Amino acid sequence: MDCPQQCCRHSATFEAHAQQTLPGRLRFLQYVDASTISWWRERIERGAVLLGKVAEKAKVTMPQMGLAPIAVPMLTQEDCDYRTQREDVVNQGMVASLAAAKALHEIYTYRGGQLWRHEFAAFSDYCRARWGYGKSQAYRLVKTGDIYLELETTRPTQSTIVESPLPRTESQLRPLQALPKEKRAEAWWSLVESSPAELTAKVVGMHVKKLLPKTEDHGAGRVKRRAAKGIELERCLLSLEKAIQGLPTATQIARHIDAIRHLGQRPTG
Repeated sequence: MDCPQQCCRHSATFEAHAQQTLPGRLRFLQYVDASTISWWRERIERGAVLLGKVAEKAKVTMPQMGLAPIAVPMLTQEDCDYRTQREDVVNQGMVASLAAAKALHEIYTYRGGQLWRHEFAAFSDYCRARWGYGKSQAYRLVKTGDIYLELETTRPTQSTIVESPLPRTESQLRPLQALPKEKRAEAWWSLVESSPAELTAKVVGMHVKKLLPKTEDHGAGRVKRRAAKGIELERCLLSLEKAIQGLPTATQIARHIDAIRHLGQRPTG
């Protein structure tokens, strides 16, 4: 099948990557529409990763891809112990990351910014000088810490929830940003109590989408649509982050993903 005009500019790039990458190793991310999906579907086995609503509807997104499995040797007990140790480090890091976000939010808000304003004109400058954070990363952590603190201070004391779990990752908190501040904690705890499934970012995002008002005035309608687009953008970015894991250029790609996320959030302060 000839390449449709809409995807020709990407097909040459794909073919070049396919020729230079070992079989089963290529992950070429490509958004498709009704006019291009057929061409790209034929290249899934060679490493094309189809993204977008059309790909989801056709059930050819990454979880359903028919990529040839890569043969790997059986793990020894030493391998398993090594993996377990590293997984523990990752788990501890996830908890520490949320604690850091909470602390950063407290620094940001303490007495109207007194802790950083005496030396810096902008909070992002303070974070860059102190930790090397870029503006998007700094404000993203502040937002995460704000929501986490809300949940921590509103944690149910009497509930059918056995452990009243708080979020374990930043991605679980991001969808809550689409809701008004006074609704975020209520949304989280109602989901915890009603959902038996693991509270992934996607599950939280779907729950938030249901809570957004269906009818409103024209101005509020724009707010709703912007929030819904934000949830959809975050879902796509999370898919991209999963897709690039293990790639040699994952770090560089992750920086671009963060930049896209920052453009979608447009923080101020």
